[in-house]
Amino acid sequence: MKEPEDSIARVCYYFHKHQVKFLIIGARACAFHGHIRATQDIDLLIQNDRENIQRAIDTIRELYPHLQEELKPEDFYDSIVVKILDDPEIDVSISAWSVTYENAQSDFKKTFQDGIEIPYMGIDSLIKSKDTKREQDIWDVKILSEIKRQKRTN
Repeated sequence: MKEPEDSIARVCYYFHKHQVKFLIIGARACAFHGHIRATQDIDLLIQNDRENIQRAIDTIRELYPHLQEELKPEDFYDSIVVKILDDPEIDVSISAWSVTYENAQSDFKKTFQDGIEIPYMGIDSLIKSKDTKREQDIWDVKILSEIKRQKRTN
């Protein structure tokens, strides 16, 4: 399969290629649920398993071969998020606030773009992952809760 041009499909293509267990989270997941807001980065939640983290590192090396910094599994344990400030910009973490990859398996969704599967966090897990004091997260929870309410009544 040809590498997709769309940034989110391209990122997912490489994460699938390396068999990383992951979900799209954050603003991109919000958009898949109908809450669209401006964002530049792609947030990914990966399974907290040393082998999976190593596969994510291998993926990042292939996606960004020019990166100088050497990533190690410890970087994912020592940081809330591992940021790759490149094109596309990605943020990779092993937890989204209190939600882990395993927790999010109960309601994850998927869509396809350019023939690539894009797994993303379900609305309940997404709301829980945004249970912070950050102003943007408070707003996201309000909108996502309304979307969830409307889906229940329809």
